[in-house]
Amino acid sequence: MIKGIIYDLDGTIISTTKFHEKAWIEAGKIFNINIPRDFLINQRGMTNEAATKMLIPNDEEKLKSFVKAKEEYVIENAGKVDLFKGFKKTCEYLLSKSIKVWVCTSAPKEFVEKVYRGIPFLSKLEDKTVWREMYKNGKPDAEPILLTLNKMNLLTEEAIYVGDAYSDYLSSTNADCNFVYFCPDDNNKDNRVPKSTPIITSHKELTKFLIV
Repeated sequence: MIKGIIYDLDGTIISTTKFHEKAWIEAGKIFNINIPRDFLINQRGMTNEAATKMLIPNDEEKLKSFVKAKEEYVIENAGKVDLFKGFKKTCEYLLSKSIKVWVCTSAPKEFVEKVYRGIPFLSKLEDKTVWREMYKNGKPDAEPILLTLNKMNLLTEEAIYVGDAYSDYLSSTNADCNFVYFCPDDNNKDNRVPKSTPIITSHKELTKFLIV
């Protein structure tokens, strides 16, 4: 029986795909770096540092400056994001059935806190969130999910990780945790996620994977 749901934040709980793409493009303009479409797809779910290494592999100082520029844009605009339709109702249902709900994200604490302040409903998850500064190795490493499971006091088979990115899938697989792929827009589907992976297009569909 599933006893806990772990959600990714960006692109899963909050609609930020276009928002982050804009941040990468704006940072690219500052450093005169073209941001290709393939990069915008591949970076989803990754830490900013890991993603930027795909653009700037051999210049640590430039990499740090680029990450800073991207993060500054994100933090400045963090209050403008919205919840995905159906998340609030689904979360309330899970909690009413005594299913633990946590968040595991690659986003830094400052961004998470600003988002939670802008969306009061999410404040109930603030002490149930694992953000970037809490672990060493980011997705696709297993560490973020294993840390979250440890805090939830659950075994890997007792939880489902819900994410929107290939790196979410890999992190979940590396942690040997159940995974459900959240993909509300078929045009944004990442074909690297195996077709056998359970998929939902809206949050309310998650309940079909539960026995309550």
